[in-house]
Amino acid sequence: MPDEDSNLNKKLGFLAVLAAFSVACGGGAASPSTPSTPAPANDFMFGLSQVDTRAVSLASELGVRWLRPAVRWADVEPALARPSLTVADVKANPSLIEQYSRSVSWAAPDALLSSISGAGLRPFVIVGHGYTTRLPRWNAAAATPDAIGRELYLGHLYLHARAVVERYDGDGNLDAPGIAPVRHWQLENELNEAYLTALWGWREPSFELAHASAWQDWGFLTRLLTTLRDAVKDSDASALTAVNFHTDVSDALSTTLGKTTWRQAIQQWSSLIDIVGVDAYPNYYRAQPTRGSVVGERVSAARSLAGAKPVIVLEAGYPSGPALEGFDEASQDAFIRAAYTAAVSAGARGYFHFGSITAESHQAQITPTDLVNLERVGAAYDGEDVGWLITFSLTQPDYLKGHFAGVLQAVEGYWGLVRADGSRKPAWSTVQELARRQP
Repeated sequence: MPDEDSNLNKKLGFLAVLAAFSVACGGGAASPSTPSTPAPANDFMFGLSQVDTRAVSLASELGVRWLRPAVRWADVEPALARPSLTVADVKANPSLIEQYSRSVSWAAPDALLSSISGAGLRPFVIVGHGYTTRLPRWNAAAATPDAIGRELYLGHLYLHARAVVERYDGDGNLDAPGIAPVRHWQLENELNEAYLTALWGWREPSFELAHASAWQDWGFLTRLLTTLRDAVKDSDASALTAVNFHTDVSDALSTTLGKTTWRQAIQQWSSLIDIVGVDAYPNYYRAQPTRGSVVGERVSAARSLAGAKPVIVLEAGYPSGPALEGFDEASQDAFIRAAYTAAVSAGARGYFHFGSITAESHQAQITPTDLVNLERVGAAYDGEDVGWLITFSLTQPDYLKGHFAGVLQAVEGYWGLVRADGSRKPAWSTVQELARRQP
């Protein structure tokens, strides 16, 4: 029987690996001709995601007022010496927060947030990001919930997040000097699809091993979100919190996998946060037609589920390459204008474009067979043909995991408004124009 169980888990894992390719699927019609752009309300947040120090000067040049940086746990605390604390331990002994704050390195986040503050820009900061490259190391591996234990992960995450918010809340206690207070915090990153991002290879354990990991346990993810919410509010009760809900996996696929849909996630988690964030990449795997209107559809759906909570597009983008897959700069420009227009028309209270400077290159060798499969997978996702996707995933798992994942992720090098050589793409002028329309 163990062999049968193992085979079943492998099959489910292979299906889930393919499901992870839906990192930007989802339904929606092609964008119509671009309507006139509505003017946002006075409190609209317009900014850039995917932020490093280079993006600060670019944001100022563009005229956007908001940036979405991250305080990376690994930058502050590269290694956990001995994981031993639970959330209850930290709450019972608040002096641990000061000890932690004085023992770790704040150089990287201080430099970034100081630059943002000095430029007069406003940050919407990510805290508690659980991707492998963002986590401290422990025993030569990433300090994941499965590596150090779920309770200890939550305990040390709570300690870290408490110290981060305390450093940047501007209350005079353990504050970073010369940095304007941070009032907006994004908790984790696309936490509702933590399982699929593990299958995608961005969290550990990854691929098939993710099937039995903490990342697939909805109860644990809810506790993780609650832990981060508590950490922010316990340090600064006036701070506002958000989750950026990954909205690109169709309900049909989530249901087939026995997972919570993004709509259900918003219903279940919106009470834990102040702002509902939406991440949408409807052209991730398929260049045409450009589908900026889908971003507005996601905002409308989120608003119907979020009650009175404001809805903000925290990530949206269109890659300008690879050209071999049909992506180009003109389509990127058209997508951004249509997506922004649709989001504002649907009542979004903010819009963050994902990408400032990117490499404009990829490593995967894209073959004619890959292009055919990209078109077939894209058509199946658009039509929610789950049966075809299951068959495709179960008949060629090695190809999916060993090669095709890299082909799909080739778009990751092309989100930027600025080319690797520093020259501007056409979408730069569009974002600059939209920034000028902000009150």
